[in-house]
Amino acid sequence: MFVKNTFYVVDTHTEGEPTRILLSGLPVEGNDIIEKREYFKKHYDWIRTALLWEPRGHGDQFGAVLVPSDTADFGVIYMDTAGYLDMCGHATMGVATALIELGIVEAKEPYTIVKLETPAGPVEAKAKVEDGVVKEVTVVDVPSFHVGEFEINYPNIENITIDVAFGGNFYVIADARQMGLRVRKEYIKELIPAALKLIKVANEQIKVQHPRKGVQNRINLAMLTDEPEREDSDGKNVVIWGEGSVDRSPCGTGSASRVATLYSKGILKEGDTFVHESILGTQFKIRIVGTTKIGDYTAIVPEITGSAYITKISQDIITKNDPLWKGFLLR
Repeated sequence: MFVKNTFYVVDTHTEGEPTRILLSGLPVEGNDIIEKREYFKKHYDWIRTALLWEPRGHGDQFGAVLVPSDTADFGVIYMDTAGYLDMCGHATMGVATALIELGIVEAKEPYTIVKLETPAGPVEAKAKVEDGVVKEVTVVDVPSFHVGEFEINYPNIENITIDVAFGGNFYVIADARQMGLRVRKEYIKELIPAALKLIKVANEQIKVQHPRKGVQNRINLAMLTDEPEREDSDGKNVVIWGEGSVDRSPCGTGSASRVATLYSKGILKEGDTFVHESILGTQFKIRIVGTTKIGDYTAIVPEITGSAYITKISQDIITKNDPLWKGFLLR
């Protein structure tokens, strides 16, 4: 047989942002999802590159691997073309939608609850179901908190004001207009290098530390903000990370980070809803449903609502004679 490996995957998009979900079981060892992610990274990172990089994927592809969990319906390993993340809101919506619509999790109307174990902590997805179709998914994200507001040195600009916050991953957040840019599709070629530079200088000047063991203590993503274009939105953003990946959705963990920042500054309060607009004009709704303490930080408990759609169900294969079987990236 010419086939070396076969992978059963389902593709989704959440408000424009793709997720490739690996459904087939892998012998991933570990007592919890953090140990299982480390095992996957050590033994199966080639699966990440084979499925997410070209020729099967592309530079902005995102992925999720489902693994067994003792504490939830499934454990989720979030990954992208550059590596691994602790949590992802859009991918969680995609995972919940796929599990329900494919019958892996029994659909219950009007709402189906999917419990997931993530490296950032336990996450619950509440799917609104009508006639077996998921209309929207509300994700109760991990506790999210504002680290602080800072002034940092940014190349070719004396100082810019930024916020650093955690919503499942650590983010640096800045108004794009400080850099002479706008969060608009026509600015995307300028936004990418500006955001990557922002991540670099933020990590050089600011150190972050999450109280939870196993969370990546580094600012891995940048959110650039702007005034919304839609009248029914409260803010607009684009999230950029890795080697220049761009989130097409409003970004779940990024939205949680921004709302945690607004709460910390007294702009939002418990019970408020913030409608976040993506660079495409799609929306997430983020509601502050509670507060808690994470170490010394006052954290919000955010609910994030959006919609995901299955776009493809496939078997991806690796053949024995393919010299590019691990994949490649051109940027």
